[in-house]
Amino acid sequence: MIFTHSHFDHVGSAAAIIKATGAKTYMHEADAKIAEEGGGFRTMRAAPGLLQRVLFRIFWHPNKRFESFHIDQTLKDGDVLELVGGFKVVHVPGHSAGHIVLLWKEDKVMFAGDIGTNLLSIGDPIGFENEKIGRESQRKLGKMDYEAIVFGHGRPITSNASEKIRRVWP
Repeated sequence: MIFTHSHFDHVGSAAAIIKATGAKTYMHEADAKIAEEGGGFRTMRAAPGLLQRVLFRIFWHPNKRFESFHIDQTLKDGDVLELVGGFKVVHVPGHSAGHIVLLWKEDKVMFAGDIGTNLLSIGDPIGFENEKIGRESQRKLGKMDYEAIVFGHGRPITSNASEKIRRVWP
């Protein structure tokens, strides 16, 4: 299981899945401690915008705990995981200090986690641990080329994805 970051909506069921399947786990080194301790989230603030502020109030619970689990391999920017055709790891902090995106199939598909959302349109995540760094990471995503992008929250974009992202995060 490759985790884009350690927020509970992305790792909350991980321990049960690992127990049931014996899956190996991968996460950026900056977020691995949170997974292994079952919480202890860093401070996060709502992203600008009404939708983000509303969703942040509904879904962000910094004291929420989850069953901890071991990270078998920590990741860093530039790593390549030789799984199902190869995943390139790109570190994109901001939403979370250890947030990563994954490029798959010779840079054709981007697994974007929560660097942003595609709920009503392409936009910010519900919050940032560090908005300034998050904006730099979004611009980094805008400089990359990929055909499709899949978000942790919202609809995928299945064609010309990098062009569409550049319009929002040049």
